[in-house]
Formats: sequence, structure tokens, C-alpha cells
Amino acid sequence: MLVPPYGPGNTPRSPIIAVGESWPYYYEYVLTNQRYGNRVAFNGIAGCALIQDGAFLTCGGPQPYLDALEAYNPTLQADPFRWIPEGVYLDLMDDTPGERTPAFAINDQVAGYTNQQMFSAFNGSVRSPQAYRDRLLQLNNNNQVVQVINLFQQYGY
Repeated sequence: MLVPPYGPGNTPRSPIIAVGESWPYYYEYVLTNQRYGNRVAFNGIAGCALIQDGAFLTCGGPQPYLDALEAYNPTLQADPFRWIPEGVYLDLMDDTPGERTPAFAINDQVAGYTNQQMFSAFNGSVRSPQAYRDRLLQLNNNNQVVQVINLFQQYGY
């Protein structure tokens, strides 16, 4: 059974979909947070943001959209697109071990990557999250190589 529009995440095309869709999902939350901050509402609840295909709601705090990315859970069964690692980019920027999640915490030990560095790692040869990770490391002198590899493994890659 396919899960529209991306499929179930285990087809030959899934790796390129995962890497190709993860950045826009991530950056959508970054730009929305910059524009609206905590002046958001979901179903009339102020300061709330929805993530993971409607499976998770984060409320409170000054940055609900970034909190939603921090709460991203790659094992959340209620999210049919959990295999698209949209939270990994924020985890590359900050070091917030034990992020608030409903049932899963990414042990984020990476910090300091910038949006420019992360975006520069995309090119036509990057066709999977693993290829993206390898190119990101290559372009940045293997900065925090062990921690970056561990982070991607926690996302299932």
C-alpha cells in the first residue's frame, strides 16, 4: 500500500525523496518561526505548531515552530513520512541533548553548522541522506564526524 504523495519510505526512490523533501520541510519551519514567532495558533490554541503530518502538536515557548522541529521523532508510527528527516538540520546547528519529544529523544551532540554550509552540501550527486551526510562532512573538513554520523544513524540513516 502506498502512502500518497511520497510512498511508504521503503521503495528505490525513497532515499532521494527523503533528502529532497527534508530541507524544504525544515526551512519552512525556520522561515515561519522568523515571520510569526509565537504569534501562531492551531485550532484556536495560541502558540502551537503542528508537525509530523498532524501527529504531533507542540505548544508554549517563544518558538513553537523550532520546538516542533526539536520534537521531531523519526520513530513516530502515527507519521507516515517519519522517514523524511526534517529535524536533522536543526540538530546539526544546535546541541540540545534530550530534546522534548513525546516518546523519543535524539541524542544531539552536534553544533555549529550553518544554513549556508548545510545548503551548500546539496548537489546532483546527493541522492540519499547518507550521501548528503558524506558530502556535508567532506565540504566541512569532517567537522564533528563521529557526532554527525551518530546523529544520522539516530534518524535511521
